[in-house]
Amino acid sequence: MKQFVFLEHAADAKFQAFGRTIEECFANSALAMNSVECNIKKVAAKQKLAIRVSAENTEELLHKFLEETLFQMETKKLLFSKFKIKINEKKNSLTAELFGEKINKKKHELKTLVKAVTWNNFYLKKEKKIWSAQAVCDT
Repeated sequence: MKQFVFLEHAADAKFQAFGRTIEECFANSALAMNSVECNIKKVAAKQKLAIRVSAENTEELLHKFLEETLFQMETKKLLFSKFKIKINEKKNSLTAELFGEKINKKKHELKTLVKAVTWNNFYLKKEKKIWSAQAVCDT
């Protein structure tokens, strides 16, 4: 199964991510967002960062998770290439471990800076046992 695909968008970066579980879909959404910024194949999972996020529903939980991941990228100057996520759907909360390393301009083939994850065309849904998400990142 594909992890994620990029879609046409006039000004920003738009992607769809997929997973057999909701956790896999969240992780692949974060991988897609990181792929907007760099070549994630060159990002080693050297450092681990733990985060917690809660929300009103699972769609908002995904949005908050991506925003928190982006916040950690910006403030700690990190790029991530691996995600371990545990979601409590009843409480609409998650704990996650983000794995990556400090930004190295020579190593990581930096692309476009992601400024925010928008609500434009944003969704999270499950169809035929497959989770899918779509997001537009303001670049």
